[in-house]
Amino acid sequence: MVELFERALEAFAVGDALGMPTEFMTHEAIKSKFGLVEKLLDPSVSPIHPNLKKGQITDDTEQNLYLIETYYRSCSLPTHNTNIGASSGERIRYFLKGMKILKSTEEALSFIYNVVGTSMESNEVVPASIAVFAYAREDVWLSLKMGASCGGDTDTIAAIAGLLSSILRRRAKHSTGDRFRGCKGEHS
Repeated sequence: MVELFERALEAFAVGDALGMPTEFMTHEAIKSKFGLVEKLLDPSVSPIHPNLKKGQITDDTEQNLYLIETYYRSCSLPTHNTNIGASSGERIRYFLKGMKILKSTEEALSFIYNVVGTSMESNEVVPASIAVFAYAREDVWLSLKMGASCGGDTDTIAAIAGLLSSILRRRAKHSTGDRFRGCKGEHS
């Protein structure tokens, strides 16, 4: 269980670092400049993080580590004053229904950006993260690349989607006796 938790946090941090340079770019801008983000980009391309180092995590990972530490010490979590929209579940259901007709990763990314939404609001970032995860499933590397390439809050989406795919992959590998040894997925 500890290894599962460590791998999930590792995927979260990698997604955060991979999505950091493209955060708040549109999906079209990311697609035209980088295609599918498949490596750590230099932060000098970032509209908001040009002074960070290549591969550096953002406040997303730092805040999650803080929340974990806070919960561990007090068994309670601080709350965040974010507008949680009632449409989160509907956005997820809509993507899951539409996913059946998507023919490519690019079509999925376009659908997520244009229909589900990828802003910082939790009623978009959570459904977008789950949509990326639902498409990539246990392919952690595809989940991370898609999250970093979808546009909007890319670091958060890549981090959450990567974490979810990591957990699914680890559980699937654990059930067959194999060990998860990295993020490189079958869809590369």
